Amino acid sequence: MPIKLDMQVKEIKSYINRVFCSADVVRANSGNRSSMPWYARDRAKANYEHNAKLTKYGPGQFIHAQSDLANYKMGDTTSDKMGCGWVATYNALIILGTYATPANLIYEFEMKGLVGGGILASQVKQYFNEHGYSVKSHMILNSNLDSLIRGCRVMILAFGWYNLSKLEYGFHMVAITYDSNKGKFLIYNETGYNLSGPKEEASMDVWWARTGSVYITSMTIS
Repeated sequence: MPIKLDMQVKEIKSYINRVFCSADVVRANSGNRSSMPWYARDRAKANYEHNAKLTKYGPGQFIHAQSDLANYKMGDTTSDKMGCGWVATYNALIILGTYATPANLIYEFEMKGLVGGGILASQVKQYFNEHGYSVKSHMILNSNLDSLIRGCRVMILAFGWYNLSKLEYGFHMVAITYDSNKGKFLIYNETGYNLSGPKEEASMDVWWARTGSVYITSMTIS
C-alpha cells in the first residue's frame, strides 16, 4: 500500500533498513503464541473462519494480483493492502509443487505476530524452514539475481519502492522463478494489479536496474 512521504531517497533507504532489517524487529517476532494478547488470538481465529469460506483460489491457482484479495482478512485490515508476504509464500509453494490454503497461511502468520499489520521476510523464511525446505538468505544485492534464481527452485524477494514525483513509498514481496522452456523469469504478483499472469522478464538484473527499487532481502528456496 502506498504511503505519503516527504523524504529524500537516502532517508527512505535508511528508514527501510531500520524498520525491516533490524535485529530488534526479528527478535520481537519469535512466534511465541503464548505471548500474544487474547484479542489478537481471537481476531486470528475470526479471520480464519471468515477466510476459510472463500474458495476462489484452489490448488495450483496462482495469485497474480493482490488487489483481488479485498475479501481476505488479515489482522485489522485486508490482504489487498497488506497481504504480499503470505501471497509470495502461497505462490512459492505452488512453484515448489505443493499447496496451502490462503486461510491456513494467513492464520499461521497471524499467530506468529504481524508487524505493522504485515509479514516480515524473516517470518516467511521461518515458515519455509519449519516446513522442511532449504532456505538461504541473501542480505546484500550484488547484481546477481539472474544466477541466484536460476540456481534455486524459487526466490522470494522483499524490496521497497518509492515515487518521488507522487511523494509515495511502499514495501512489497514477490515470488520469482526461472522458466527454462520460455527462457524467462516469472515474477508473481509483481505490481499487485495485473490479473493476467506473472510478469515475464529476460533478466532480473535488468528489471532491478529499471525499477530503481530499494533492496531489503531475498531468500532462495530449494
